[in-house]
Amino acid sequence: MKKILIIEDEENIRKTIARLLTGAGYKTVQAPSAEVGLGFLSTIDIDLIIIDIILPGQEGLGTIRMLRREGNQTPIVAITGVQDKTYLQMASHLGANATMAKPFEGYELLKLVVDLLEQGESQ
Repeated sequence: MKKILIIEDEENIRKTIARLLTGAGYKTVQAPSAEVGLGFLSTIDIDLIIIDIILPGQEGLGTIRMLRREGNQTPIVAITGVQDKTYLQMASHLGANATMAKPFEGYELLKLVVDLLEQGESQ
């Protein structure tokens, strides 16, 4: 079963994403901050990361940059509620495989997750 790490400080959004992915047959690990999420990455094999760009403490953009500099190639979906598309562009530039602006429909996120995990299997 594929494991997806959800790093999102807004509990209701984090739990909604987790319910969607669990219902689709994925195992989810939830983290309210980048620091907690990075702790999970050091102990659990994660197949995909969904990370909010704006987080308290260490932000999502810095986390994406750090993961890629360390050679972590886990697919990353960066999400944000900020309406300025510059944040999503920066996330892509730093190594996110995909980006989504909140609010988004569950089926859109699920399709993106399926596509990214399938790409990883074919490589």
